[in-house]
Amino acid sequence: MTEEYAQKAIALDPKLPMAHYLLGELFLYQAKIDQAIPQFEQEIQLNPSYANVYFKLGDAYSRVERYDDAERLLQRSIWLDPNSSGPYIVLGKVLLKKSEPALAARALSRAIAMDPGNPMAHQLLGQSYRALGQNTDADRELRQAADLNRKPTKP
Repeated sequence: MTEEYAQKAIALDPKLPMAHYLLGELFLYQAKIDQAIPQFEQEIQLNPSYANVYFKLGDAYSRVERYDDAERLLQRSIWLDPNSSGPYIVLGKVLLKKSEPALAARALSRAIAMDPGNPMAHQLLGQSYRALGQNTDADRELRQAADLNRKPTKP
């Protein structure tokens, strides 16, 4: 239903701000990455100062292993909005995939400073530390991630 309404809105006005973003988000959620990417790319053309579209496109690119493109877009997202932890987490994941654990650890440490309760950030930071040979730090972060994953979520 949401997809249908977004498609109708775009058909009525292809330059409607946030319509392509919404459709891209829907496709990304459904793991239809090949459909999400062009929607986010179109949104960037219409709304180039919206940080979250760079974050989501960077996330989509990371899922199809376009790591250099993902890194560039995630850095742009951070530049536009340095107070959101999501782009730092995905950037950390991308940097780990690119075998750059020291840079990944910096990005992930920043994410944890903003959102200390995020288990994914702790998990990835633990992996970064492990790759750097910092096993004590790695064990601490991996335990923290496991503890956070066991906590019941608030309604």
